[in-house]
Amino acid sequence: MLTKANQIGRLASGLWRRSVIMVMVLLSASGIGLDWIAHVEHQRSLWVLDNLVRLAFVLMLAVIVTVQVFRRGNVTHHRVQGAICVYLLAGLAWAYSFDLLFVLDHSAFRVAEVYDAESARRGMLRYFSFATLTTIFAHSSDTRLSDRNPQTRGGVFETFRRLRL
Repeated sequence: MLTKANQIGRLASGLWRRSVIMVMVLLSASGIGLDWIAHVEHQRSLWVLDNLVRLAFVLMLAVIVTVQVFRRGNVTHHRVQGAICVYLLAGLAWAYSFDLLFVLDHSAFRVAEVYDAESARRGMLRYFSFATLTTIFAHSSDTRLSDRNPQTRGGVFETFRRLRL
């Protein structure tokens, strides 16, 4: 009976992996196709859909890598590299979110005319995303925020409330 349950578990795990791979292939192929079509057609709805597909791909990839990083076992250099990849994927996810917000509302960001070209704007939003990730607590007006321990009462949630994030 136990071996039968093991076999069913392995089969379900294999099917799960295949379905995740298929979704990732579908997202990447549709993202590439949408990117090309959006460059040719220049329609707002295509830019929104392109950014949503890119965001979904990056977030799904981040979840997959995060699961691998935090699975049971010893910490290896592969897990550390995976954690760094998750951090970089978070930066890309925020960049795609910012680009999506900019496409939906051009007044969301003040963009210099130098960055009017789409590629320059995307580069600027990626820079903004990573700069924000690395300096979110460095320039707060309340210096006590950096002294707070996330495990104590208040912690991170109080910090976010004070920063109005």
